[in-house]
Amino acid sequence: MWPKNTFNRVALKCGVLLDVDDQDDEHFHKKQICINTNVPTNIFESFKLIYRGNVFWVRAKEVPGWIPDFMEDNDEVDDSKGEEDSVGQGNVQSEDPFNIYELLNHKRPVIDKNSNSKESLKYPPRYTPTGTKEAIGEKQFDSKKIRRMMLRNPFVQV
Repeated sequence: MWPKNTFNRVALKCGVLLDVDDQDDEHFHKKQICINTNVPTNIFESFKLIYRGNVFWVRAKEVPGWIPDFMEDNDEVDDSKGEEDSVGQGNVQSEDPFNIYELLNHKRPVIDKNSNSKESLKYPPRYTPTGTKEAIGEKQFDSKKIRRMMLRNPFVQV
C-alpha cells in the first residue's frame, strides 16, 4: 500500500489533493484520487515516480464523471425507509410550503361575451363617435388648419 504522501506528490503536479479512494480490493494498478485544480484543460499526463528505490510510471487521467464519496463508513444513511413510505400512496398531495395550491386550484370567472356588463367596451378600440360626451374633452382637429401647418413645413410634401 502506498502512503498518502505519495499521492500528495502526484496531486501537486496538477493541484491540491482532496481525497483518496481507499478501496479494500487488492488492485494496486489503479487508484482514484480527487484533486482540486485550476487547470483549464483535461488532465492526461504520464510521469516517473520513484518509491522505495523502485521506478514507476504513473498516468494521470481526468475522469469528469467520477464523483467521490466523502462519507465515512459509519455515516452511511439507510434509504430503505424512504422507499417503503413512497410505495402505494397513490395520489396524495404533499404539504404546501409556498402556499400555491390555493392559487393553482382557483377557477377564474367565466365572462359571457354577449353580456352588456360594465366591463365590456362601449365602442371598438380607437373609435369615439363625434358629438358624444367622451369626445368633447378631446381636441377637435380642423383639417384646413392641419393642411396650412403642413404647407408651411418645408420637410412635408403634399
